[in-house]
Amino acid sequence: MLIDADTQTENKVEPENGKIRIEKIDSWEAFTEVTDQMWEEYQYSNTEIKIGNPLETEDTITKVVMIEPTDPKLERGIQKIYAERYPELISDSKSDIVEQRIYTRTGNTEKETRKKIIKASITGTENDLWDNILKIKQEITNEKRVAMHTLKGIETERLRKIVECVFHGTDTQVHIFKQGGKSNSSGKQRTTYALVLENAGKSYVARETKKRPPSCTGTARWEEA
Repeated sequence: MLIDADTQTENKVEPENGKIRIEKIDSWEAFTEVTDQMWEEYQYSNTEIKIGNPLETEDTITKVVMIEPTDPKLERGIQKIYAERYPELISDSKSDIVEQRIYTRTGNTEKETRKKIIKASITGTENDLWDNILKIKQEITNEKRVAMHTLKGIETERLRKIVECVFHGTDTQVHIFKQGGKSNSSGKQRTTYALVLENAGKSYVARETKKRPPSCTGTARWEEA
């Protein structure tokens, strides 16, 4: 569980007209003075809570994976999914940047697709988390969007407050993904399709997708899963 470190400061962040002035929160000490007060939704200009998996966002969006002290080898939760997709994240280094560049050519036109993953290890205190978010900010000065995930030891809204204070007033939008809930506004379940291959009278499921696939011919067919 993330805990607060003992802090003292002579500088006070006084609310104006009863509202928190996020732009004046420029240190961990200042943050601790106002973190338990009510923050209005309109005050959050650089962060948003999302439902889902950050790895499902576009490749061009930088991802942040936070390594918790109880899971240094990335063996649980969303961290495990990151490790399975990017094995180079499993190392003794506390911080890493994994960057992949994929080039595709169509005729005489070459297109570059870049994937960037930032790894940050936290020690278990909230002020250390603040310092890590600051370091991440320095690494992505030119990024417009960033995707990160929630942590087990801290409430999502409190994590959002920390990230908002660090990125407030910048050109970067940070989406914080958490599990659970409904991912689409209608609340309806999306149909899953399975690609079924037939061989010698036996059927095999070769692939599943949530998008409506094109028609197949021969021994392959799409079925609702």
